Amino acid sequence: MPEAESLENLVRLLENERRYTSTLLRAFPLAHGGFRPKPEMMTAAGQVHHIADGELWRVRGCRSDDWSLDVFGRGTSSSTDLAGAVTRLADVRKATMAYVHRLTFDELRSPPGDAAPFHDLTVGEILETAATHESHHRGQLVVYLRLLGIAPPALFTSAE
Repeated sequence: MPEAESLENLVRLLENERRYTSTLLRAFPLAHGGFRPKPEMMTAAGQVHHIADGELWRVRGCRSDDWSLDVFGRGTSSSTDLAGAVTRLADVRKATMAYVHRLTFDELRSPPGDAAPFHDLTVGEILETAATHESHHRGQLVVYLRLLGIAPPALFTSAE
């Protein structure tokens, strides 16, 4: 487990990702929530919903061994309501962090259940994939900003 050797490291990893994404989203004009580079791509608001969906899916799967994909694609990929998407992401994050803070070290280092699509990963490692998933979609939002002619903010600074 490269990052999540402990609950403390997992919390730090998730909090850092959230800080970076929050900084980026504060720079994204709400009026551009419906922006997408091509018709078949997710809107900016859809990207944010997708980050929330991916996190919700991982936490639900780790908690209950329910890995159904029904959390994805509820019409949110073409959402134009960026403010609503940001609020939803904040709500999902609160629930995720409450779950993470309840984990024991043994739970963190254990596989989540038989139905998990991540066959050889522990709960901690699966939750790490939420961070990489978020980072990937944050990168797409950086590209969206650039396509809109907006310089993205510096994300990796010590001050927020």
